[in-house]
Amino acid sequence: MRGRSSAPARIAFAVFVACVTPWRMVCAEDVETPANVDQIIVSASRLQTTQEDVGSSVSIVTQEELQQGKYPNVVEALQKVPGLDIVQSGGPGGNAAAFIRGADSAQTQVLLDGIELNNPASPNRAFNLTNLTLENVDRIEVLRGPQSSVYGSDAMGGVINIISKRAREGGHAVISSEAGSYNSFNNMANVSYGSQPFEFSGGATYQDVGNISAADASYGNPEHDAYRNTSLSGRMRFMPSEMADGAATVRYTRSNSGLDNMGGAGGDDPNRNYGNEEFFTRGEASGHFLKDEITTKVWTDYTNHNLFDNNDPNASNPEYLRSSYKGELLDFGTSASWAPVRYFSSLIGGETQGERATSNYFSDGQYGPYEDDMSWKSARTNSVFLETKTSYDEKVYLNAGMRYDHHSIFGSRTTFRMAPAWHVAEMTK
Repeated sequence: MRGRSSAPARIAFAVFVACVTPWRMVCAEDVETPANVDQIIVSASRLQTTQEDVGSSVSIVTQEELQQGKYPNVVEALQKVPGLDIVQSGGPGGNAAAFIRGADSAQTQVLLDGIELNNPASPNRAFNLTNLTLENVDRIEVLRGPQSSVYGSDAMGGVINIISKRAREGGHAVISSEAGSYNSFNNMANVSYGSQPFEFSGGATYQDVGNISAADASYGNPEHDAYRNTSLSGRMRFMPSEMADGAATVRYTRSNSGLDNMGGAGGDDPNRNYGNEEFFTRGEASGHFLKDEITTKVWTDYTNHNLFDNNDPNASNPEYLRSSYKGELLDFGTSASWAPVRYFSSLIGGETQGERATSNYFSDGQYGPYEDDMSWKSARTNSVFLETKTSYDEKVYLNAGMRYDHHSIFGSRTTFRMAPAWHVAEMTK
């Protein structure tokens, strides 16, 4: 049932805002706002690389900028990043695609703590950014330019890497609640706890936009298309000793938005809904040897995408529609890095990635029933990658990498890349 929130719900929300706002003002002072420009860039390389040393064009949306901007989601936070265009269809909940330097959205890889979010069920394997909220996000890194030697073909245009928050010592909590025009609500909570052997940071967001319609009301379209998003996210880190640590990330999102037939007269469709349910998780373990000269890592990722588009007949549109699209991805990987001296490090690793997708489409209208059913289809990619980083006199840097992929359908390919950087002067690279 779509439409405006009930009066009791709005009254309860107003009471909640009155109770929560003072707490948020007190807790906000404890929020970490790193301002160090020379941050670690994990998306530019599988080796630790700072923004000053990387030979690629990188922009960082810091925690401080996320707080100052009061952005409701990742899409809004990325709007001002140079070289990146976010194109969103329709209103809230509409598909949002990222284009880096004119490359196709299918050539932009989206990562969350290393989890590949690109959807196997999408025709071009792109990822819809529209439902990514910021309740547990520390920063967002945007890497422009081809990165296939590091991350494979999905990164031909660039990488958007979303980094979860890490807990500080002790327990902390932040709760915020907002209300605005068009019957809009945005509620967010983040809790964290940090100690020597264990860290946890988790968040929850509920968004409700109830009074925006794609079909113009001036053409006699009174129905509103609601958008609702519930997101839960968390990251844990274990540090049992100086020689070992582990981490786990999990995120769940469920959203629903109303769709119309068109923007003009008769465009309203009160019965059409587009839903999205996503689940992402990753677990990794690392070992550190010879005073961190050698680091080994193993990881596994799992992603699940479920989309549906449902429509019941009404006066303006007699069509009955039921469609669903499901995609899954399971990845296992391992790597070993060696950093004997400050100006040299290298890494070798491999991963195997299995993906599968299924879809079902059924409609019944003025042209009769039609059904298109695709059973589960699967593919596998086995990869080996090598990367080296070196520097001279803290002025000249070189990052080189090579990757070999064998796809179960398209065969084998090898890609390589060299990215030099030269600090000509203090403010010039």
